[in-house]
Amino acid sequence: MLRNLLTLRQISQKAIIGAPRRQIANKVKEKQKLFQEDNDVPVYLKGGLWDVVLHRFTVFLCVFVFLSSSLNVFQKSDKFPSSNFIWLVKPRTNVIAVP
Repeated sequence: MLRNLLTLRQISQKAIIGAPRRQIANKVKEKQKLFQEDNDVPVYLKGGLWDVVLHRFTVFLCVFVFLSSSLNVFQKSDKFPSSNFIWLVKPRTNVIAVP
């Protein structure tokens, strides 16, 4: 068990040491300027198109869950007309009764 741990430690160190070193550009100052400028855009939308898509999806999901929960509560209530609800109604066929 101890031998396996030592081997794993050596392998992990080799992978870290042998990784190529790249310089990563520091973009903090650019992001600070972007988020601090006064351009009448809310902070949660200043990140660009991805923020707009994520915000709209979140709003849509909240509205959908609220409406589906409300429908579920309404269906569980006593006032729910289960026999003639819109999507539960089956079309009636005209049957002529023969005397």
